[in-house]
Amino acid sequence: MVAETCTGALGGFNTQPREDGLTAFSATCAAWRSGARLVEYERASGSMVIIEITGSKSGNLLYDRIETSV
Repeated sequence: MVAETCTGALGGFNTQPREDGLTAFSATCAAWRSGARLVEYERASGSMVIIEITGSKSGNLLYDRIETSV
């Protein structure tokens, strides 16, 4: 799923379990899609996942939404 938001080589990747049962993670990438500053991944129905990206480019706010299967 992280590869959907990374437009360059994916570097470091780390995960950490949270108290609510979800998993937090961090990743480094050469360049993030849509100038990503915040990326949220949400499980939808079945094997579908919704990825919402909020970012910026040249002072403009960007928003991108991707639906993909895992």
